[in-house]
Amino acid sequence: MIRAILSILFLAALLLIPARAVQMNGSFDTTAPTNSDIANWTTGWGAPGVTGWNYVGQIGGGASGVYVGNGWVMTAAHVGAGTFVVDGGTYLAVPGSTRSISDSNGTADLVLFQIATSPTLPPLTLSLNPPTAFSQTQPGSSVVMLGFGSGGLGETWGVDHVSLTNILINPQSTSYFSNDFITVNGTFNDGAANSINNSTLVGGDSGGADFLFNATTQTWELTGINEVTGSGTLSPQDNPGDVQSVTLSGMVQVNTYQSQIQSIMASDAPEPATWVLFSVGLVCLWLCFLRRRSV
Repeated sequence: MIRAILSILFLAALLLIPARAVQMNGSFDTTAPTNSDIANWTTGWGAPGVTGWNYVGQIGGGASGVYVGNGWVMTAAHVGAGTFVVDGGTYLAVPGSTRSISDSNGTADLVLFQIATSPTLPPLTLSLNPPTAFSQTQPGSSVVMLGFGSGGLGETWGVDHVSLTNILINPQSTSYFSNDFITVNGTFNDGAANSINNSTLVGGDSGGADFLFNATTQTWELTGINEVTGSGTLSPQDNPGDVQSVTLSGMVQVNTYQSQIQSIMASDAPEPATWVLFSVGLVCLWLCFLRRRSV
């Protein structure tokens, strides 16, 4: 298995193109997918009537984030914390709650932050294992890509097969080093075999979600967080001689950081901010003062 370092030209939230959202077959689908679009899509989410569509929202009106459970939102570090709009609700970030993720390579392009109140959604299941990469004998895992562009289109979705896994990504002009999986946009060759993808990340998708269906547990798992899109020179992991110049989308590989994420998610639910407690205390003191004066 190869392990390469890619310096991607553009962050998915900062592309110098008209900002939209997950593009599929050259267009943008803003209608929530159903079982007719994606097999098993409406089952395996932990609650009836809920799918991955409900968990992905906007941060600051221009990028994406994912509600992962217990009052925590996960997004790309280059997006950062901010007011989170998801599933019809608006949620304020708790000041000072942002938690970074890191490994032996350094700080990953991944953070979690708390929101002051929580949507009524069960926690997401995080992937324990990486998705399967494309090779001459297998198509690669199918992942559902969700995100918000900053062009006002709302949430959109697409589906790709994973081309490569365990690729160390260093987005240009940042200090982040993340273990990513890659989906090549268009055709990716592996000898006589090839994989053709029709979806791509574009401006505003950073911090959005990538879901994979675990056929063994019949559960949808969060397998990636949208990070970058750009270009690079890649080759299949089982055929390194087949070098190709490609355009690609990169997603932070959740299984690499699963234990850290779970530890953060297990932390206490958001507590009231200090200034809120201070304000409540002042109001109580003022009421006591008025009551004493009236006696």
